Amino acid sequence: MPVVKFSEQNLVRNSFRGQNLKDFTFFKTKLKNVRFDRNNAGTRTQLRRTNFSESFTGEGLISR
Repeated sequence: MPVVKFSEQNLVRNSFRGQNLKDFTFFKTKLKNVRFDRNNAGTRTQLRRTNFSESFTGEGLISR
């Protein structure tokens, strides 16, 4: 799977439920109502090596 970059974007109401986000980059990305939880089949979202550096929600910076 190629590396996917959402750097410096505004993501609003996106759903990544149950997807494999391994090696994705969300550097300096604004996340508003974005979902990373399990999908309806119970599959967990894979976040291994996902970069959320300097990303923030409407509530503030995301901490790991």
